[in-house]
Amino acid sequence: MVYRPKLRRPQAETVSDEDNPLAPAGYDVAWSLITVLVIALTILALVSLARAAKRLTTARGLLWAALVLLIPLLGPLAWLTVGRLAGRLAERAPEP
Repeated sequence: MVYRPKLRRPQAETVSDEDNPLAPAGYDVAWSLITVLVIALTILALVSLARAAKRLTTARGLLWAALVLLIPLLGPLAWLTVGRLAGRLAERAPEP
């Protein structure tokens, strides 16, 4: 008779939601949503800027585009609040 020792199977560890690498933490989800919203806002501002390009000078248009692209949240918000209004006022102003 041959002696064969019994092999112990390791006990399965319980995995909680905090330790689960497949379930993202709440702040990961929140930052992902914020990132998507900032990207959508930037795209919206660029589309609006492209539509208003006829009313702007080339230098002003490039400056606004750089501002929208280089300053992630404030650039698009500035264009959508101040830039569009300034472009419309410039269009209505009489030329000298």
